[in-house]
Amino acid sequence: HGEGLMVRTKRGAMRRYYAIIRRCYRDMAGGTQYGIDWPTLRITWPERYAELQQLRSVFKSLPE
Repeated sequence: HGEGLMVRTKRGAMRRYYAIIRRCYRDMAGGTQYGIDWPTLRITWPERYAELQQLRSVFKSLPE
């Protein structure tokens, strides 16, 4: 994943971002009464955290 994001548009980046978040919630079934914060996400899923951060960093530069 880290070599290069496969998203080309803001919409694609948002779809990928929320897909990762949904997967985290699904993987923690029942254990997210108060949501998932960034530190928890970083410790529990370092690869997903890195991809989310990468998506956030390139978002503004992507075309609509």
